[in-house]
Amino acid sequence: MNNLIGIMLVSTILWASGCGKSSEGNNLDGKWRGTVTEEGKSTLLELELRVKQATIEGTFTILSETGEDADKGMVFPIVQAERSGNNLKFIVPISEGQVDDDAIAFELLIEGKNLKGHGHELRKGSDNLPVTFTRQE
Repeated sequence: MNNLIGIMLVSTILWASGCGKSSEGNNLDGKWRGTVTEEGKSTLLELELRVKQATIEGTFTILSETGEDADKGMVFPIVQAERSGNNLKFIVPISEGQVDDDAIAFELLIEGKNLKGHGHELRKGSDNLPVTFTRQE
């Protein structure tokens, strides 16, 4: 019985100090930057995430491109964000907040300070483009 009380006490101390966080408790809050390359053009992207209880909210920003594009500097909301274990999925509606063929779906794996995976337009036949976002300190 004394061992059980000791184990419970240590568990409570670890939980209170934050040392007992599981991978499910990884904090996604903050800014993440990544680059995607398509047809020889690299685009610098920023993802800002906020986790509120079980809801993930955020924005997706096109920071720069190697070519001329009207989307540079544009900020889009993310929608339909969900996390399952170390997997994160969300959609970026490009056309006035509408989830249509131009929207971009992301499927990412949470790996410490990186979110690795791919994005693709919802348009039929669009290619998966690899992307890695890195947490900004």
